[in-house]
Amino acid sequence: MNGWMAYLLLVVFFVWGKLLFPSGLSFLNQHGIVARNYQGKALPASMGVCLMWGLFTGWVPLLLLLGDHHPTYPVLLMMLVSSLTVCLLGWMDDTIGSKSAKGWKGHWRSWKQGAWTTGAMKAWGGGMAAALAAAATSSGVIEWLMDTLMIAMMTNWLNLLDLRPGRSLKFFLLFGLALLWTAPNEAWLFTPLMGLVLAYWPLDLAGKAMLGDSGSNLLGIQLGMWLALATSTGTALILVALLLGGHIFAEKRSITAWIERNRWMAYLDALGRKQP
Repeated sequence: MNGWMAYLLLVVFFVWGKLLFPSGLSFLNQHGIVARNYQGKALPASMGVCLMWGLFTGWVPLLLLLGDHHPTYPVLLMMLVSSLTVCLLGWMDDTIGSKSAKGWKGHWRSWKQGAWTTGAMKAWGGGMAAALAAAATSSGVIEWLMDTLMIAMMTNWLNLLDLRPGRSLKFFLLFGLALLWTAPNEAWLFTPLMGLVLAYWPLDLAGKAMLGDSGSNLLGIQLGMWLALATSTGTALILVALLLGGHIFAEKRSITAWIERNRWMAYLDALGRKQP
């Protein structure tokens, strides 16, 4: 039953996204929510807010239909609350954030000087959102700690990847499709976002809009929760170690430069992207 529900929700939210995103682009343009991409072109930014709006307006009626007696109601409610939290934190960073402080060292240096950055606020708030999300995916203290780390680092990892059109979206969809196949029981909680992402990503690849921190955070926290529900503690430990290694690498070197040096990674990264 859950397997069929997952595919049904994917299709429903895909259609909802196709109807919603044109007005979302107009909203961002009208209010001056634009930023320059890696080519220097000004584009509507922070489309993650439109993804979250589509998710929220689609899920609330379903929540009311399910009722709080449904066994997955607490997980679904926590997923929506944590998703909304990290999306709004990302929106804040997209709209009023300073780009002067980069990486953990930059935010730590600013904090020691007595200045809070939106990036630091996003990190602290995202960590708390991850801890809340992990409370719905875990059944013990050790598992909660592991899930918190995985969800928090996955949220930030999708943010680190979002430096070229489609990169974070491809990562999310690749893992999402794998989980849809291997963990169908939990999939229906997360395929609504997959449907919205599939509706949005032609705009991203064509260079017509940018996901922003609001969007990459949203994708990351949901992928982290899905992995937390679908994997064993041992697998979660491996994923945490890989994510930690990725964060250390990104702090010291450029992910984009590494991708460009690898022929196959560069091919996959550029696949479908409109070239300048």
